[in-house]
Amino acid sequence: MVPHHLGSYAQSTEDFLVSRIRELTITEEQFSWPDQGTLEEHLKTGFGGFRGNQEYEVEILFDEYQARWIRERSKFHPSEDREEQPDGSLILKMKVSALDGIKRFVMQYGGHAKVLKPEELKIAILEEANLMITIYQ
Repeated sequence: MVPHHLGSYAQSTEDFLVSRIRELTITEEQFSWPDQGTLEEHLKTGFGGFRGNQEYEVEILFDEYQARWIRERSKFHPSEDREEQPDGSLILKMKVSALDGIKRFVMQYGGHAKVLKPEELKIAILEEANLMITIYQ
């Protein structure tokens, strides 16, 4: 993996896109990685380039139509688990540290994907869908 982000600021683990850095100042300050795991573990918690400091258990139900293509794909996330449903649908489960990337992921499947957990993600998608409706009315 080629790093495209820097991961420390003010003694916290934040992500900054390197290409957006406009000015750099070298100081004598040092950053100590927090006792929350390794950098690799931190990077694995994100989804779609988004990471945070909270853990969310995500469950997405893909209908029978979309599930066949989800099955063809390798894992979307290191923590991913898949549950086949009797009706041919599929539940995708994973643990992530931020919801922005997951929201974008779910929305690309339109009405073929439904968030089961967490409630915050359901609300975020509903708000985005309502915004889209107002744009097209």
